[in-house]
Amino acid sequence: MSIKELLALLGEHYHEGGWMMHGIAATGIIAFAIFCERFYIIWIKAKFSKEEYLVTIKKFLSERNVDGAIAWLQEREHPLANILRAGLVQFKSGDPKFKEAMDLASISNMPQLEKRTGYLAMLGNIATLAGLLGTVVGLIGAFGAVGGAEASKKAEILAASISEAMNCTAFGIGTAIPCLLSFAIVSSKTTAVISDIETVSATVSDFLERIAEKEAA
Repeated sequence: MSIKELLALLGEHYHEGGWMMHGIAATGIIAFAIFCERFYIIWIKAKFSKEEYLVTIKKFLSERNVDGAIAWLQEREHPLANILRAGLVQFKSGDPKFKEAMDLASISNMPQLEKRTGYLAMLGNIATLAGLLGTVVGLIGAFGAVGGAEASKKAEILAASISEAMNCTAFGIGTAIPCLLSFAIVSSKTTAVISDIETVSATVSDFLERIAEKEAA
């Protein structure tokens, strides 16, 4: 079967599914848009090297070049850079509460990595429920056809109603599965990125604490 024939077949089934198919399709389009946006944020914009950050920051701090570390971080638009910069600025000022500054920066920067991800699971559930609603509507039409239609039209109406019910079910489930898979993939990657950010932040914080203790001694 060629792509053209496959698209024509899908279009036919879409038309047979009735008005509820539009809602399911809208759900799938919204979920796809969210996945693309999350992919850009998590896989591209939030991508970083733990080793690069740790080696570079430790090098600057070993040389007591806090200004150099801050300047290096300012060149990077990344949640981790914002978190570390907040701690280093506080450390440079002589305030021992640089850990608290990093925690506050985490609170303001981390949510951007997780926002909208939960909508993928929600949209998957909505697609399933919309498919079930379309199924129920189709079955109601089928039973109504058996009870009230003319004998010559019963079979035609019954077939159309059952087709609507089955197409809605298939389309709803077919939309929900990619939504839920996308949610699992994005959530897993987001958790890994956040874990790496927390690891680097904790390592730098411990390094700053050791420097502060040496200077105090």
